[in-house]
Amino acid sequence: MARSLSNDGSPGRSRRWRVARMTSAAPSRSARRRNWSRAKAAHPPPLRTTTVRVRRGTLPDEAAVRDWLREREKALPGAVRGGPVIIR
Repeated sequence: MARSLSNDGSPGRSRRWRVARMTSAAPSRSARRRNWSRAKAAHPPPLRTTTVRVRRGTLPDEAAVRDWLREREKALPGAVRGGPVIIR
């Protein structure tokens, strides 16, 4: 079987094969573009979050725990109104 020569005369793929290869790639490019746009639509942008810092420390007794919880009960509902909250 004879080998085809490329445009510069060196052995390799024929010009017809390369053109056919380039035109057959066009449908896959459009499919990739379509899949990318579908994936982008399926994943909404990330939500804005609010970070709330809490007082750290050791709570020695039940009364200290109740006081700490009362402080948080005042701060957290206001923060949640703006969206998701990250507690640090």
